[in-house]
Amino acid sequence: MSNITNSNRGFTLVELLIVIVVIAILAAISIVAYNGIQDRARDTTAAETASQLRTKIEAYNSVEGEYPAGSTATALATELATVPESELETSLTDKFAASAAGVSAEDPIWYTPCTDAADGGTITYFQNAGSETHVLGDASC
Repeated sequence: MSNITNSNRGFTLVELLIVIVVIAILAAISIVAYNGIQDRARDTTAAETASQLRTKIEAYNSVEGEYPAGSTATALATELATVPESELETSLTDKFAASAAGVSAEDPIWYTPCTDAADGGTITYFQNAGSETHVLGDASC
């Protein structure tokens, strides 16, 4: 009799299943982390857009002595265009929502002027935890 050993060794089905489960767990963790990063990026973009708008409106106020009265993107852009330092770029006007209630990730900002242009207004912007507001000028309007 000869002593022949079987050298065909491989992975068992249990070992392969364990590897697949570990890979699935790692994939699930990375997908959740990726979604969180995207949410934070959208929040940061909206806050930065609101900050840019605030800078433009404050530049207008510095020159004109009052805040702009336009609340739609078109009206606000037209009014701010009268002062070169405050002119809005198209990329900024494209981010206006249809109303303060319509602020979303796609349209992250909205400007609401006070009834008296000298008083200021508010800029509402999108955040995943709910919209936030910059107050311009007199906060009592």
